[in-house]
Amino acid sequence: MSALPKQETRYTIEEYLEILKNSDERFEYFAGEIVAMAGGKIAHGAIALNVAATLQRKLSSCRAFSSDVAIKVPAAPPFRYPDASVVCGEVKIEEMQGIEMLLNPVLLVEVLSESTEKYDRETKFQ
Repeated sequence: MSALPKQETRYTIEEYLEILKNSDERFEYFAGEIVAMAGGKIAHGAIALNVAATLQRKLSSCRAFSSDVAIKVPAAPPFRYPDASVVCGEVKIEEMQGIEMLLNPVLLVEVLSESTEKYDRETKFQ
């Protein structure tokens, strides 16, 4: 995972959303910094898919989601992309400039790797 080239000024959320909408890559935003999400390693993708599929099968009154679903984070706007998430009951969504954000997850899953563990456990987790 790597940040975009550093600017003297930080990115605004609006600039981040514009970059996100015009890119084939996925990025996360944190305190003015834009971080490119790591490219898909086969093992990482397989584990994340297996976790989401197992959760979906086992949790009859809940819904599991893949890493494509944004989770709104009010304390660190605008959102994050966990590897899997779960909602029980009604799925609540808010839209921000065409991006749907899940509002009420009860479980977030991150598949850790050597290259993402520090970010996932520290910055992203906060």
